[in-house]
Amino acid sequence: MSDSKKTYSKLGNGVKAYIPEFDELNGPFTDLTCYREEKTKNKFEAYAHLVSSYEHYHELNKKHSGMSLDFGIFKLGHKKERTEEHDIKETNVNLWLTSTRQGKHIELDVKPDSDLMSAKAKSLDKIDFYNNYGRYYISGITTGYYCHVLITITCSSKSEAEKVGKSLNSKITTEDGSGAFNRSKENSFINECKNRNAIVHIEHNLPDHIIKEIDQSSKGDNSFLQGALKKISVVESLSVDKCDEIVSYDLKQYPQTIQSSYAFTDTTFEKELEAHPALNELSIKREFIKCLNTISDCKTYQAHPGKFNKVNNIKEKQQYFEGKLDQYITLIGKLNDNPWADVSKNVDYISNNYSDDRNYKFVLDVSNEYINKLAEQTLFNAIAKIDNTHMGGKETVNKILNEVVEQSESKGLFGEWTICNGDSNKAIHISSNARCKVFNNTDHGRHKISAIYSHVE
Repeated sequence: MSDSKKTYSKLGNGVKAYIPEFDELNGPFTDLTCYREEKTKNKFEAYAHLVSSYEHYHELNKKHSGMSLDFGIFKLGHKKERTEEHDIKETNVNLWLTSTRQGKHIELDVKPDSDLMSAKAKSLDKIDFYNNYGRYYISGITTGYYCHVLITITCSSKSEAEKVGKSLNSKITTEDGSGAFNRSKENSFINECKNRNAIVHIEHNLPDHIIKEIDQSSKGDNSFLQGALKKISVVESLSVDKCDEIVSYDLKQYPQTIQSSYAFTDTTFEKELEAHPALNELSIKREFIKCLNTISDCKTYQAHPGKFNKVNNIKEKQQYFEGKLDQYITLIGKLNDNPWADVSKNVDYISNNYSDDRNYKFVLDVSNEYINKLAEQTLFNAIAKIDNTHMGGKETVNKILNEVVEQSESKGLFGEWTICNGDSNKAIHISSNARCKVFNNTDHGRHKISAIYSHVE
């Protein structure tokens, strides 16, 4: 079967209820040829976004539309099938870069009164229909090429993440606020990512020969990120006239009438909504996000001993939120297998054991002791680099100030520095980026370099 026929063959295939990383099911329709419309799009889009939440990331990354209850943000399934998610949280910078060249859009226009269901599909009850064909069908396909890159930088606080994110975003986008790419400052962007130990994830459907050419031309310490940016850029120039790669899907619920044996009007989820108003898509997503963020914080705390103020019973807190997350995954996974399943025990268990998180919440705060040590080490490194011959003097003080300010940002020290040649209260020369500067030219201690650092969140 040709690639084009493979693409067309997906139209009308079934999809289950709550998981968009779907395994396609069979389709219940007969010949759909006369209901198929094809339009040429040849549309190019490229932009950058700072990702603010798991929902935002999912909206940017998802390749489907049309599902009313979309829990795919969490890649749900049974507990044993869980996969790791990207660490999307407010203390991280997550910069999303994407480019897409759309080719054509193929769409099915199936009306509720269309007699297109096969005899087998019509004969099935709702549970058998769901097991064979799911709750939705693929109603449209857009072809083309895409490249998505997610750059993640770990920061010590929300305010640091906001500052670093703005800095990074300004180096890769135009100044008009549109999010369009600006490659004139690409080297500065790459260097900042390197200095901040950025993690780079990439996803694309580009042709193999393009990937090979780019990988061969990208060399050096920054080759992976450099190659990723080239892959984003190359999408614009690719021809999509004969492209059958799929960029996105449209999903629709099966057309239903009162007579339909498979009508999805009395699912367990809808019944549970009546009995438990708090059990809705939004609240469940919020609980997922809370669990994911807290588990991530627990791991961060344990990975960096001494960096944060003490949190009691951290392992107990982690186990609590991992258990809560697993319970929700089991609940939604069970409903995905059978939307009419009896989940009353699952709901009761969550209500009885995971409804009050007050004893398990905590906030990660960087300790003052850690900040002071970091500032001290930053000053020592700058002095060793700039004034290793103990010359002192005005020029040396200015250079040390520039050095500590530059080093500080990559370490999350967004405070104010005052560098002194001599004691801070009797300085010969003084240089500062503080908003309130005090200069003192008393003749004292020429070879001594001291500093005042005031941390600002």
